[in-house]
Amino acid sequence: MKKLIRVLVLVLLACVPSLLRAHNGMEHVMGTITSIDGSSITVKTTKKDVVIATNEKTTYEQSGEAAEMKTLSVGERVVVHAKKGEKGLIAEIVKWGTPAGAQGKHDHDEKSHDHAHPKK
Repeated sequence: MKKLIRVLVLVLLACVPSLLRAHNGMEHVMGTITSIDGSSITVKTTKKDVVIATNEKTTYEQSGEAAEMKTLSVGERVVVHAKKGEKGLIAEIVKWGTPAGAQGKHDHDEKSHDHAHPKK
């Protein structure tokens, strides 16, 4: 269920490109991490692979909590807020995981619910 919510949020965000393009000069890159090295990450979007530089100012957020680059892995779905630099995009913040507030909302035992339909 958590994956479904995460996918739905990402799909909804992808449907509104005007909101995702530029906020205060920032680019938003959404996709899956395909490569990580000490100074950049590569994100596969629906259109292409995007290499985004990272630096000491880049911050990381996993499931709404502060994180470090070393906790990021290839295969993670991410949203990167980046600004244009002289040599390409530079990550300001990299976010991944379940959005804050979405965790635990539907963590319940499906068997504990009575799914019987009323008789007519």
